[in-house]
Amino acid sequence: MNDCAALAIVLTHGMTARIDRSAPFDVLTESIEFPVQSPEVTDLLAGMTAAFQRNWPGRTALAVKKILNKLQVDRSMGGPKVRAFLTVEKAMRRLRPD
Repeated sequence: MNDCAALAIVLTHGMTARIDRSAPFDVLTESIEFPVQSPEVTDLLAGMTAAFQRNWPGRTALAVKKILNKLQVDRSMGGPKVRAFLTVEKAMRRLRPD
């Protein structure tokens, strides 16, 4: 197992063990300076996101800087509960109550 996979396992276990399923919440991730990731890292991040989503009903909005980052998130993690946006403001609007 490589370092990335080991880190993903530790983070996933640590986060899912601490989630209070009775108090749903949304997550805003500001990833403006996050570089485009290798396929291996992208797959690990997608697996972590899927594990989190199984354990809480909240939504996740990621703010990214580049179209390529947005496409990467949409392809690997996107869905009805996980969306990427090109600004923090747009990501925050996604999480506001209707």
